[in-house]
Amino acid sequence: MKYEVGEYLHLYWDYGSEEFHSVKGHLSLEQFNKAYELYTGESNKFTQIEHIYGRWAMAGQGEWGECKTELIPYAAPGRGRFPLTVAWLNDRARSSCLYVDKNNA
Repeated sequence: MKYEVGEYLHLYWDYGSEEFHSVKGHLSLEQFNKAYELYTGESNKFTQIEHIYGRWAMAGQGEWGECKTELIPYAAPGRGRFPLTVAWLNDRARSSCLYVDKNNA
């Protein structure tokens, strides 16, 4: 999947609820809010963001045989990872989603 820096990443959540919003690149809070509003049309102003890294991974096949991918969020840079700016929707989401690589922490 190819996204440009500053572009909102629209994700489909398997678990029924969103856990974070993400924009490609390490952006300022103002830039993040602008990208979110541009994509969604909502003027939700986030007050906290975090700079992390993400990697696309194969996640099997969908119902119709299509290839499924998932975004894995990481705390540190590494091979195949790209910069992300995220706004976590709650603390539980951050602790359950963010993968801390013990070798790159």
